[in-house]
Amino acid sequence: MRRRRTQLPASRAAARPTSGGRGRGRPAAAQLLLLALLSLLLVAATGAPSAAEAAAGRSATQTARTLFRSRQAVPGPAAAGIVVERVAPWVEPDGDWTVDLAGLDAVPPGTTVSFTIHRQLSGTASAIHSRIEKILDGANPGAGLQNEVTATLLGPPPGGRYRVVVPIRPRSGDSDRLLVPTSGVHPVSIDVRGPDGKELYGTTAFMNRLPDPKGRGRLLIATTLGVSGPPGFDAAGGKELDRTTIDRVDQRSAILEAAEFPVSVALDPSLAEAMSLSPGAQTSYDRLVEAVSRHVLLRRTWVPIDVTRWSAPQARGEVRAQVAAGEASLASGEGSVGDVSTWGLDPTLSAAAVPVLRANGFDRALVIDSQFTDRSRRDLPPERLRTLTVRDGSTTLTALSVDPVAQALLGAEPDDAASDALRVNAALSTILATWGSTADEATAGALLAFDAMPARRAVVLASTLSAPDTALVRVVDAGTVFEEVQPLTRRRGRSTETIEVSFHPGETQVDDATLRRLDGVRNALRGYLSMLEEPPDVADITLQQRVLLSEHRDVQPSVSAEILSGVEQRIGADLGRITGPAARSITLTARQATIPVRIENGLDRPVRAQLRLESNRIHVRGGNHRIVELEPGTNRLNLPVTVRTSGQFSVDVTVLSADGALPISEARIRVRSQVFSGVGIALGGGALLFLVVSWVLTYRRERRRGADGVAG
Repeated sequence: MRRRRTQLPASRAAARPTSGGRGRGRPAAAQLLLLALLSLLLVAATGAPSAAEAAAGRSATQTARTLFRSRQAVPGPAAAGIVVERVAPWVEPDGDWTVDLAGLDAVPPGTTVSFTIHRQLSGTASAIHSRIEKILDGANPGAGLQNEVTATLLGPPPGGRYRVVVPIRPRSGDSDRLLVPTSGVHPVSIDVRGPDGKELYGTTAFMNRLPDPKGRGRLLIATTLGVSGPPGFDAAGGKELDRTTIDRVDQRSAILEAAEFPVSVALDPSLAEAMSLSPGAQTSYDRLVEAVSRHVLLRRTWVPIDVTRWSAPQARGEVRAQVAAGEASLASGEGSVGDVSTWGLDPTLSAAAVPVLRANGFDRALVIDSQFTDRSRRDLPPERLRTLTVRDGSTTLTALSVDPVAQALLGAEPDDAASDALRVNAALSTILATWGSTADEATAGALLAFDAMPARRAVVLASTLSAPDTALVRVVDAGTVFEEVQPLTRRRGRSTETIEVSFHPGETQVDDATLRRLDGVRNALRGYLSMLEEPPDVADITLQQRVLLSEHRDVQPSVSAEILSGVEQRIGADLGRITGPAARSITLTARQATIPVRIENGLDRPVRAQLRLESNRIHVRGGNHRIVELEPGTNRLNLPVTVRTSGQFSVDVTVLSADGALPISEARIRVRSQVFSGVGIALGGGALLFLVVSWVLTYRRERRRGADGVAG
């Protein structure tokens, strides 16, 4: 539930209307003097009015004039810095519309504050937008709807701030309220004059009188804020934050603190991680985490990437790795992601990126109109408060475009505090004018981007939109707009069809050489991490994050290559401290034997490795591929084998990463076997038996032949 804004002190009494209808003039001078005297007597007798009396203010005398009792009634020239500090974004048909003035610290007694309601702006939404801009630049606001209402100050109001309250009613009734029978945008001129009638300040604001809720669709206004900056780490993985980046984050935190409604926040996880590791940024980081906790985090990549560049089918694994790392980083530090389906505002978004976004679970995106093709923009109505269907071949996603008219007013010059509240008021008035120009019962939605305006003005917008929700207007996160607002359609004869638009094609994709280099580094890193944990003595981020950092869209190609080289060097240096067995000769005298293997682990932490023994003369019991744990230092392993034959042969011993992807060392062991195998013995015995039988038979034949010769 949204918190209500704290009301101004009761002593800042509201200016009340002089009449409930048209045609009545101002009270005579004698009446003014009499009222002033009566008020002075009341103040002297009773002190400052109570909160209830000031809030009620319903008597005829109070409606004619409201007097301030100055705490320090010091005569002097009017303050030169009178500004509009805040304008209520809208008002119910029978509500109170307010304008807060500041800078009245030195106004003299007798200063007056007046306002006049003018007739509503009429015509098409585009015509009303044009009129709003012209009036904002000083054009005449048009004919008055009511007579001027004036309040006289006895001196500077408390804190130099004064709230103008405009009570309205939609139909005849309460005479203390001004009749404003029609909904829409009503200019209201406000003037501050000195006792001599000289104008000290004058401006025009816009009162957005809401329609009756019956039969009207709601208006949802969403906002988004990006929190990002240049890369937060250098090529070696060390944190690299300058004061400008930290100050910019503080400005973003101030915006989120002022917003008492959910903002869709696209937070750069790598930047947040760099801040969390930097002692000089710790206060700003803690403030950011607290501010973000009340809003909706969007899922995003670990570093901002050029999503079009990485949209080629063979490169989509990089986007997947970036998104997974970004989500995990936010969950571990800044809070769980509240919207996993919306891709935040991204200048690199194009048609080529649509399939890769959908493949990673993003089916909706926040966009700006310039990202659509010229043809698509021509097909779109100039005023729309709907989501859009974007198509790329057979793939679609839903887009919500930043309101171009309102955003232009919010980002326009002059960039000064005096114009902030008025530009915010004018921008919101253009949205309400577009919404009010239709009698549609469907829910409408608009999007504003805090990024595309001065930070100070963004705080004013956040404060202004923190007004309580009404039956018709709500301030929500972008995800709610996607869920409740239907895509834009148009009539085709008797049927209705969804309008489909296209992004610019986007042609720049990552080259094959870069992909091959990345594939090689990633394969090496996977093998490395299958053996041991991330090295504890790396700078500030892991080797995996350094690979992701190389894909930052603001990192130059030469720096990206330097980052990858650093990862390769670290992998090579660590694996180079693991030494496999040396080539040597051994003698085996038993059929069931062991082959001794010695491996040196020169690291200060355990290593998991894969050991392979290959020979067709032996059988390795338990398999010739096995995972072994190598403790720091010398590791002696006795591998049980069954010798299949005697003689001399070789056994190839290979040490690899645990996943088998990275060879670490190879050696050949010469084996001299003095063991006869069972088959050999059987064959030898059979051969000997054959010889014995053969000799016996031969001997018997020879004797028989000799006996036959003697007998003859």
